[in-house]
Amino acid sequence: ITKEDIWDILHFSHYSKLAYVEIDPNRNFDLLLSRSAKNDLFHSPFMISFDHDWKAIVIAIRGTNSAVDVLVDLKIDLAPLETGTPFMAHSGMLETARNIVRKLLDENFLETYRSDEYKNYRIVVCGHSLGAGVAALVGYYLRKKHASVRVYAYEAPGGLLNESGASLFDDFCVTVVCGDDLVPRLSRYCMDLLKADLIRILKNCQEPKYKIIHSVIGNLFKVSEKTKAIIGKDPEAAKRNMEKIQKETSSLPQSWRGEQTAQHVSQATPTFMPGRILYLEKLREFDRSERDDQAKEPSKQRKGNQSLNKLKEQIQENIEKIQLKKDFKYVYVPRWTDRKEFHQIIVSRTMLTDHVPWSILQEFEDAPSGVYLRTTS
Repeated sequence: ITKEDIWDILHFSHYSKLAYVEIDPNRNFDLLLSRSAKNDLFHSPFMISFDHDWKAIVIAIRGTNSAVDVLVDLKIDLAPLETGTPFMAHSGMLETARNIVRKLLDENFLETYRSDEYKNYRIVVCGHSLGAGVAALVGYYLRKKHASVRVYAYEAPGGLLNESGASLFDDFCVTVVCGDDLVPRLSRYCMDLLKADLIRILKNCQEPKYKIIHSVIGNLFKVSEKTKAIIGKDPEAAKRNMEKIQKETSSLPQSWRGEQTAQHVSQATPTFMPGRILYLEKLREFDRSERDDQAKEPSKQRKGNQSLNKLKEQIQENIEKIQLKKDFKYVYVPRWTDRKEFHQIIVSRTMLTDHVPWSILQEFEDAPSGVYLRTTS
Protein backbone atom coordinates (compact mmCIF):
# COMPACT_ATOMS: atom_id res chain seq x y z
CA ILE A 1 0.00 0.00 0.00
CA THR A 2 1.31 3.46 -0.93
CA LYS A 3 0.08 6.74 0.47
CA GLU A 4 -1.65 7.45 -2.81
CA ASP A 5 -3.85 4.39 -2.13
CA ILE A 6 -5.12 5.80 1.17
CA TRP A 7 -4.92 9.59 0.73
CA ASP A 8 -8.47 10.08 1.96
CA ILE A 9 -7.91 7.97 5.09
CA LEU A 10 -4.77 9.93 5.97
CA HIS A 11 -6.36 13.29 5.25
CA PHE A 12 -9.55 12.95 7.27
CA SER A 13 -7.70 11.53 10.28
CA HIS A 14 -6.73 15.14 11.04
CA TYR A 15 -10.37 16.06 11.60
CA SER A 16 -10.84 13.17 14.02
CA LYS A 17 -7.91 14.54 15.99
CA LEU A 18 -9.20 18.12 15.85
CA ALA A 19 -12.49 16.97 17.38
CA TYR A 20 -10.64 16.75 20.73
CA VAL A 21 -9.56 20.40 20.60
CA GLU A 22 -11.43 22.85 22.82
CA ILE A 23 -12.55 25.76 20.65
CA ASP A 24 -13.73 29.15 21.91
CA PRO A 25 -17.48 29.22 21.14
CA ASN A 26 -17.42 33.02 20.86
CA ARG A 27 -14.94 33.09 18.00
CA ASN A 28 -15.96 32.99 14.35
CA PHE A 29 -14.13 30.72 11.92
CA ASP A 30 -14.29 30.73 8.16
CA LEU A 31 -14.41 26.97 7.78
CA LEU A 32 -15.82 25.78 11.09
CA LEU A 33 -19.56 25.85 10.41
CA SER A 34 -20.83 24.56 13.71
CA ARG A 35 -19.67 22.95 16.91
CA SER A 36 -21.72 21.17 19.56
CA ALA A 37 -19.83 21.18 22.85
CA LYS A 38 -22.57 19.38 24.78
CA ASN A 39 -21.04 16.43 26.63
CA ASP A 40 -23.78 14.64 28.51
CA LEU A 41 -24.98 11.06 28.68
CA PHE A 42 -25.52 9.98 25.03
CA HIS A 43 -24.46 13.41 23.77
CA SER A 44 -20.93 13.55 22.31
CA PRO A 45 -19.31 16.81 21.16
CA PHE A 46 -18.88 17.17 17.41
CA MET A 47 -17.85 19.77 14.85
CA ILE A 48 -18.93 20.49 11.27
CA SER A 49 -16.52 22.14 8.85
CA PHE A 50 -15.94 22.78 5.17
CA ASP A 51 -13.07 21.15 3.31
CA HIS A 52 -13.11 22.96 -0.03
CA ASP A 53 -10.08 21.12 -1.40
CA TRP A 54 -11.81 17.77 -1.04
CA LYS A 55 -15.27 19.23 -1.73
CA ALA A 56 -16.60 17.85 1.52
CA ILE A 57 -18.63 18.82 4.55
CA VAL A 58 -16.89 17.08 7.44
CA ILE A 59 -18.63 15.96 10.63
CA ALA A 60 -15.99 15.00 13.22
CA ILE A 61 -17.16 13.36 16.45
CA ARG A 62 -15.05 13.37 19.60
CA GLY A 63 -14.00 10.15 21.28
CA THR A 64 -13.89 9.24 24.96
CA ASN A 65 -12.61 12.21 26.92
CA SER A 66 -14.76 12.42 30.08
CA ALA A 67 -16.35 10.28 32.77
CA VAL A 68 -19.75 10.47 31.08
CA ASP A 69 -18.19 9.16 27.86
CA VAL A 70 -16.98 6.12 29.78
CA LEU A 71 -20.56 5.43 30.89
CA VAL A 72 -21.60 5.42 27.23
CA ASP A 73 -18.73 3.02 26.43
CA LEU A 74 -19.91 0.67 29.17
CA LYS A 75 -23.49 0.42 27.90
CA ILE A 76 -22.48 -2.59 25.80
CA ASP A 77 -25.81 -4.36 25.37
CA LEU A 78 -26.87 -4.67 21.74
CA ALA A 79 -29.95 -2.93 20.36
CA PRO A 80 -31.48 -3.11 16.86
CA LEU A 81 -30.37 -0.58 14.25
CA GLU A 82 -33.92 -0.67 12.90
CA THR A 83 -37.02 -2.05 14.59
CA GLY A 84 -37.73 -5.61 13.56
CA THR A 85 -34.34 -6.25 11.93
CA PRO A 86 -31.53 -8.61 12.98
CA PHE A 87 -28.94 -5.82 12.65
CA MET A 88 -27.67 -5.02 16.13
CA ALA A 89 -25.40 -2.27 17.51
CA HIS A 90 -23.78 -1.16 20.78
CA SER A 91 -26.72 0.45 22.57
CA GLY A 92 -24.77 3.33 24.17
CA MET A 93 -23.20 4.45 20.90
CA LEU A 94 -26.44 3.85 19.03
CA GLU A 95 -28.36 6.23 21.28
CA THR A 96 -25.58 8.82 21.00
CA ALA A 97 -25.61 8.56 17.19
CA ARG A 98 -29.39 8.96 17.04
CA ASN A 99 -29.17 12.13 19.13
CA ILE A 100 -26.60 13.63 16.74
CA VAL A 101 -28.62 12.67 13.67
CA ARG A 102 -31.76 14.10 15.25
CA LYS A 103 -29.99 17.39 15.90
CA LEU A 104 -28.62 17.54 12.34
CA LEU A 105 -32.00 16.83 10.79
CA ASP A 106 -34.14 18.93 13.12
CA GLU A 107 -31.97 22.01 12.67
CA ASN A 108 -31.59 21.38 8.93
CA PHE A 109 -27.80 21.72 9.13
CA LEU A 110 -26.75 19.74 6.08
CA GLU A 111 -29.38 21.08 3.71
CA THR A 112 -28.36 24.62 4.66
CA TYR A 113 -24.66 24.02 4.12
CA ARG A 114 -25.15 22.12 0.84
CA SER A 115 -27.18 24.86 -0.81
CA ASP A 116 -26.13 26.65 -3.98
CA GLU A 117 -22.41 26.29 -4.75
CA TYR A 118 -21.87 23.50 -2.21
CA LYS A 119 -24.68 21.23 -3.33
CA ASN A 120 -22.23 18.75 -4.88
CA TYR A 121 -20.10 18.49 -1.74
CA ARG A 122 -20.09 15.01 -0.25
CA ILE A 123 -20.60 14.40 3.46
CA VAL A 124 -17.75 12.83 5.44
CA VAL A 125 -18.29 11.58 8.99
CA CYS A 126 -15.23 10.65 11.03
CA GLY A 127 -14.17 10.01 14.60
CA HIS A 128 -11.76 8.22 16.89
CA SER A 129 -12.51 5.54 19.51
CA LEU A 130 -16.02 6.18 20.87
CA GLY A 131 -16.30 8.86 18.20
CA ALA A 132 -15.47 6.28 15.52
CA GLY A 133 -18.29 3.99 16.59
CA VAL A 134 -20.74 6.86 16.79
CA ALA A 135 -19.53 8.22 13.41
CA ALA A 136 -20.21 4.90 11.69
CA LEU A 137 -23.77 4.82 13.04
CA VAL A 138 -24.38 8.48 12.19
CA GLY A 139 -23.19 7.77 8.64
CA TYR A 140 -25.54 4.79 8.40
CA TYR A 141 -28.58 6.93 9.24
CA LEU A 142 -27.52 9.95 7.16
CA ARG A 143 -27.19 7.79 4.06
CA LYS A 144 -30.95 7.41 4.02
CA LYS A 145 -31.12 11.05 2.85
CA HIS A 146 -27.58 11.66 1.57
CA ALA A 147 -26.16 8.82 -0.52
CA SER A 148 -22.74 10.49 -0.78
CA VAL A 149 -21.90 9.92 2.91
CA ARG A 150 -18.51 8.33 3.62
CA VAL A 151 -17.24 7.30 7.07
CA TYR A 152 -13.66 7.08 8.37
CA ALA A 153 -13.52 5.36 11.76
CA TYR A 154 -10.18 5.38 13.58
CA GLU A 155 -9.77 2.68 16.26
CA ALA A 156 -13.49 1.87 16.33
CA PRO A 157 -14.70 -0.36 19.20
CA GLY A 158 -14.84 -4.08 18.50
CA GLY A 159 -18.17 -4.35 20.32
CA LEU A 160 -20.02 -2.07 17.90
CA LEU A 161 -22.03 -4.41 15.63
CA ASN A 162 -23.12 -8.00 15.25
CA GLU A 163 -21.91 -9.79 12.12
CA SER A 164 -24.98 -9.13 9.97
CA GLY A 165 -25.01 -5.48 11.03
CA ALA A 166 -21.31 -4.97 10.29
CA SER A 167 -21.77 -6.11 6.69
CA LEU A 168 -24.11 -3.15 6.04
CA PHE A 169 -21.17 -0.75 6.35
CA ASP A 170 -18.78 -2.25 3.81
CA ASP A 171 -19.75 0.09 0.95
CA PHE A 172 -19.24 3.40 2.74
CA CYS A 173 -17.06 2.92 5.84
CA VAL A 174 -13.37 2.27 6.50
CA THR A 175 -12.05 1.42 9.95
CA VAL A 176 -8.36 1.91 10.82
CA VAL A 177 -6.81 -0.34 13.48
CA CYS A 178 -3.30 0.26 14.80
CA GLY A 179 -1.08 -2.57 16.07
CA ASP A 180 -2.17 -4.30 19.27
CA ASP A 181 -4.82 -1.72 20.20
CA LEU A 182 -7.15 -3.16 22.81
CA VAL A 183 -10.31 -1.22 21.88
CA PRO A 184 -10.99 -2.79 18.44
CA ARG A 185 -10.60 -6.21 20.07
CA LEU A 186 -12.58 -5.43 23.21
CA SER A 187 -15.97 -7.11 23.48
CA ARG A 188 -17.73 -9.49 25.83
CA TYR A 189 -17.03 -12.33 23.39
CA CYS A 190 -13.29 -11.59 23.21
CA MET A 191 -13.01 -11.20 26.97
CA ASP A 192 -14.48 -14.69 27.41
CA LEU A 193 -11.85 -16.08 25.02
CA LEU A 194 -9.06 -14.22 26.82
CA LYS A 195 -10.24 -15.54 30.16
CA ALA A 196 -10.24 -19.11 28.81
CA ASP A 197 -6.76 -18.57 27.35
CA LEU A 198 -5.35 -17.35 30.64
CA ILE A 199 -6.91 -20.11 32.74
CA ARG A 200 -5.65 -22.85 30.44
CA ILE A 201 -2.13 -21.43 30.17
CA LEU A 202 -1.83 -20.85 33.91
CA LYS A 203 -2.94 -24.41 34.58
CA ASN A 204 -0.29 -25.79 32.23
CA CYS A 205 2.56 -23.54 33.32
CA GLN A 206 4.55 -24.93 36.25
CA GLU A 207 6.09 -21.63 37.33
CA PRO A 208 4.77 -19.91 40.51
CA LYS A 209 1.88 -17.66 39.57
CA TYR A 210 3.20 -14.67 41.48
CA LYS A 211 6.29 -14.69 39.24
CA ILE A 212 4.17 -14.67 36.11
CA ILE A 213 1.99 -11.81 37.36
CA HIS A 214 5.05 -9.82 38.40
CA SER A 215 6.63 -10.37 34.98
CA VAL A 216 3.53 -9.29 33.04
CA ILE A 217 3.13 -6.12 35.10
CA GLY A 218 6.84 -5.41 34.75
CA ASN A 219 6.72 -5.75 30.98
CA LEU A 220 3.60 -3.61 30.53
CA PHE A 221 5.03 -0.73 32.56
CA LYS A 222 8.68 -1.24 31.50
CA VAL A 223 10.03 -1.64 35.02
CA SER A 224 11.89 -4.87 34.29
CA GLU A 225 13.43 -6.73 31.41
CA LYS A 226 11.19 -9.09 29.50
CA THR A 227 10.23 -12.10 31.65
CA LYS A 228 12.95 -11.13 34.14
CA ALA A 229 10.95 -12.32 37.13
CA ILE A 230 10.41 -15.74 35.55
CA ILE A 231 13.70 -16.64 33.91
CA GLY A 232 16.09 -15.33 36.56
CA LYS A 233 19.46 -13.57 36.19
CA ASP A 234 21.75 -16.50 35.39
CA PRO A 235 22.05 -16.70 31.56
CA GLU A 236 22.14 -20.50 31.35
CA ALA A 237 19.31 -20.95 33.82
CA ALA A 238 17.36 -18.27 32.01
CA LYS A 239 17.73 -20.09 28.71
CA ARG A 240 16.59 -23.41 30.20
CA ASN A 241 13.62 -21.82 31.98
CA MET A 242 12.52 -19.93 28.90
CA GLU A 243 12.66 -23.06 26.73
CA LYS A 244 10.60 -24.88 29.34
CA ILE A 245 7.96 -22.14 29.42
CA GLN A 246 7.77 -21.98 25.64
CA LYS A 247 7.39 -25.75 25.38
CA GLU A 248 4.57 -25.77 27.91
CA THR A 249 2.61 -22.83 26.55
CA SER A 250 3.40 -22.03 22.91
CA SER A 251 1.21 -24.73 21.39
CA LEU A 252 -1.81 -24.12 23.61
CA PRO A 253 -3.85 -21.87 21.29
CA GLN A 254 -3.54 -24.37 18.44
CA SER A 255 -4.05 -27.43 20.60
CA TRP A 256 -7.22 -26.40 22.41
CA ARG A 257 -8.84 -23.56 20.46
CA GLY A 258 -10.68 -25.56 17.83
CA GLU A 259 -13.95 -25.03 15.99
CA GLN A 260 -15.94 -25.77 19.12
CA THR A 261 -14.19 -23.12 21.22
CA ALA A 262 -16.66 -20.29 20.72
CA GLN A 263 -19.60 -22.48 21.65
CA HIS A 264 -17.93 -23.86 24.77
CA VAL A 265 -16.17 -20.73 25.99
CA SER A 266 -18.56 -17.85 25.31
CA GLN A 267 -22.31 -17.49 25.06
CA ALA A 268 -21.94 -13.85 24.01
CA THR A 269 -22.75 -12.71 20.49
CA PRO A 270 -19.57 -12.11 18.45
CA THR A 271 -19.30 -8.42 17.60
CA PHE A 272 -17.29 -6.54 15.01
CA MET A 273 -16.01 -3.19 13.78
CA PRO A 274 -17.79 -1.53 10.84
CA GLY A 275 -16.78 -1.48 7.18
CA ARG A 276 -13.53 -2.47 5.51
CA ILE A 277 -10.52 -2.76 7.83
CA LEU A 278 -7.15 -1.11 7.25
CA TYR A 279 -4.77 -2.74 9.72
CA LEU A 280 -1.55 -0.94 10.66
CA GLU A 281 0.22 -4.14 11.60
CA LYS A 282 3.00 -3.95 14.18
CA LEU A 283 6.11 -5.88 13.13
CA ARG A 284 8.33 -7.14 15.91
CA GLU A 285 11.08 -8.30 13.56
CA PHE A 286 12.10 -6.06 10.66
CA ASP A 287 14.94 -4.69 8.59
CA ARG A 288 15.24 -0.94 9.10
CA SER A 289 17.65 -0.37 6.22
CA GLU A 290 15.10 -0.59 3.38
CA ARG A 291 12.64 1.91 4.89
CA ASP A 292 15.40 4.26 6.04
CA ASP A 293 16.86 4.40 2.53
CA GLN A 294 13.45 5.10 1.03
CA ALA A 295 12.84 7.88 3.51
CA LYS A 296 15.75 9.84 2.01
CA GLU A 297 13.79 10.36 -1.20
CA PRO A 298 12.05 13.74 -1.52
CA SER A 299 8.44 13.72 -0.37
CA LYS A 300 5.90 14.88 -2.94
CA GLN A 301 2.96 16.18 -0.96
CA ARG A 302 -0.46 16.03 -2.56
CA LYS A 303 -2.01 19.44 -3.06
CA GLY A 304 -5.36 20.00 -1.45
CA ASN A 305 -4.81 20.65 2.26
CA GLN A 306 -5.43 24.40 2.29
CA SER A 307 -8.78 24.21 4.10
CA LEU A 308 -7.42 21.81 6.72
CA ASN A 309 -4.28 23.87 7.28
CA LYS A 310 -6.28 27.08 7.61
CA LEU A 311 -8.54 25.50 10.22
CA LYS A 312 -5.49 24.26 12.12
CA GLU A 313 -3.93 27.73 12.09
CA GLN A 314 -7.06 29.25 13.58
CA ILE A 315 -7.09 26.88 16.56
CA GLN A 316 -3.32 26.34 16.75
CA GLU A 317 -3.00 27.27 20.43
CA ASN A 318 -4.81 24.09 21.52
CA ILE A 319 -3.54 21.55 18.99
CA GLU A 320 -0.22 20.94 20.76
CA LYS A 321 -2.11 19.35 23.65
CA ILE A 322 -2.96 16.31 21.54
CA GLN A 323 0.40 15.75 19.83
CA LEU A 324 2.06 12.49 20.82
CA LYS A 325 5.59 11.14 20.54
CA LYS A 326 6.44 8.03 18.56
CA ASP A 327 7.57 4.71 19.97
CA PHE A 328 10.64 3.77 17.95
CA LYS A 329 10.63 0.13 19.03
CA TYR A 330 8.40 -1.20 16.21
CA VAL A 331 7.61 -0.77 12.53
CA TYR A 332 4.01 -0.49 11.34
CA VAL A 333 2.88 -1.66 7.90
CA PRO A 334 -0.65 -1.10 6.52
CA ARG A 335 -2.66 -3.90 4.95
CA TRP A 336 -6.32 -4.64 4.27
CA THR A 337 -7.75 -7.47 6.32
CA ASP A 338 -10.90 -9.19 7.54
CA ARG A 339 -12.74 -7.97 10.65
CA LYS A 340 -12.70 -11.49 12.11
CA GLU A 341 -8.94 -11.20 12.61
CA PHE A 342 -9.57 -9.10 15.70
CA HIS A 343 -11.24 -11.69 17.89
CA GLN A 344 -8.13 -12.24 19.97
CA ILE A 345 -6.96 -9.70 22.54
CA ILE A 346 -3.20 -9.17 22.36
CA VAL A 347 -1.56 -8.41 25.70
CA SER A 348 1.49 -6.25 25.00
CA ARG A 349 3.27 -3.05 25.98
CA THR A 350 1.54 -1.14 23.19
CA MET A 351 -2.01 -2.44 23.65
CA LEU A 352 -2.96 0.97 25.10
CA THR A 353 -0.61 3.35 23.27
CA ASP A 354 -1.56 1.84 19.89
CA HIS A 355 -5.03 3.27 20.44
CA VAL A 356 -3.71 6.66 19.31
CA PRO A 357 -2.46 6.30 15.71
CA TRP A 358 -1.85 9.94 14.80
CA SER A 359 1.96 9.86 14.64
CA ILE A 360 1.91 6.73 12.48
CA LEU A 361 -0.64 8.15 10.06
CA GLN A 362 1.34 11.39 9.88
CA GLU A 363 4.49 9.47 8.98
CA PHE A 364 2.58 7.68 6.23
CA GLU A 365 1.38 11.04 4.95
CA ASP A 366 4.94 12.40 4.93
CA ALA A 367 6.35 9.32 3.18
CA PRO A 368 7.79 9.51 -0.35
CA SER A 369 5.31 9.11 -3.18
CA GLY A 370 5.01 5.68 -4.77
CA VAL A 371 6.80 3.88 -1.93
CA TYR A 372 5.20 1.02 -0.01
CA LEU A 373 4.36 2.37 3.43
CA ARG A 374 6.39 1.35 6.48
CA THR A 375 7.01 3.57 9.46
CA THR A 376 10.33 4.06 11.13
CA SER A 377 8.59 4.23 14.52
